[in-house]
Amino acid sequence: MGVIFSPESFGSKSDGQISTKLATYLKLTYLLSFSTAFGTTLWVTFPAVAVLFL
Repeated sequence: MGVIFSPESFGSKSDGQISTKLATYLKLTYLLSFSTAFGTTLWVTFPAVAVLFL
């Protein structure tokens, strides 16, 4: 959420190469992708093991 509300704090300053809006969307996409992968890993490690064991 910080990337959306304060992109300057997270290094999204536009220096002419890439627009601030595009950089914000790319960072948000990366964050959501990483969060999904991490959540999937946790699901497979803990709850799925208990479900499959029973």
